[in-house]
Amino acid sequence: MSEELISEGVIKERIDNLTKLINSQFETNSIEHEKITKQVMMTNGSVRRLQLAGAYTKGAIAVLTLLVVPILLVLIKEYLVN
Repeated sequence: MSEELISEGVIKERIDNLTKLINSQFETNSIEHEKITKQVMMTNGSVRRLQLAGAYTKGAIAVLTLLVVPILLVLIKEYLVN
């Protein structure tokens, strides 16, 4: 069995290369994270607008139901009585 000895310089070079690789991955991840964050913010804004539109629609239906239906019932009653 022969053991291979690696010089200190080779070990240092390998560690330096690994460090550069890891740092470049962190930088890439940071850039991707920023892109994802921007997209999430735009999507959240769109979803919020849709939620508000739904709430306004529900409110409008409630108001119409409270105002129009009783008026229609009175008009139908008056028509049927006469």
